[in-house]
Amino acid sequence: IGPNANKPQWTAYLDEAINRASQLGCKNIGIGAPKARMIPHNYDYTLATKEMETFLTVAARSAEKYNINILYEALNPKECNFGNHTKEIFDTVNRLNIPNLKMVYDVYHSINSNEKYDDIKNYFTDINHIHINSWDKDLNRFYILW
Repeated sequence: IGPNANKPQWTAYLDEAINRASQLGCKNIGIGAPKARMIPHNYDYTLATKEMETFLTVAARSAEKYNINILYEALNPKECNFGNHTKEIFDTVNRLNIPNLKMVYDVYHSINSNEKYDDIKNYFTDINHIHINSWDKDLNRFYILW
C-alpha cells in the first residue's frame, strides 16, 4: 500500500507465492508484511485502506482456486503504521466478506498495541490462526522453546 505500491509487481509476486504455497500443500497464507504497510505520515489513511482491500481481494480470489485461505494480521505500531489493531482487521475482513479471507491473531502484536481481551474478544469469530510466543519485560519478542 502507499505511494510506492506497484500493482503489476505485487500481483505477479502474489501469483507466484500462492502457486508455490499450493505446491507445498499450504492451506493458509498470512498477510503481515510490516515493511509493505509503511505509509508516509501525510498519506491518506482511507486511500491506504482501499488499497489494502484491493490487495486482500485479489489475494483471496487468487488463493480461492487452490483452496487456500488468506489470513490478515494486525501488526503493532512499533512494526508499521497501518493495520495496527484487531478491530480494524476484523472490520476489513467482515466488510470484504470473502469466504476464504480470515484473520491471524498474534498475541505479541495485540499486547504491543495495548489491546485488552475484553476489548477484542468479540472479534475472534474470523480468526483462523493464532500466533503464540513470549516476550521479555521490554516487550522484545522471542519464541517459546520446548
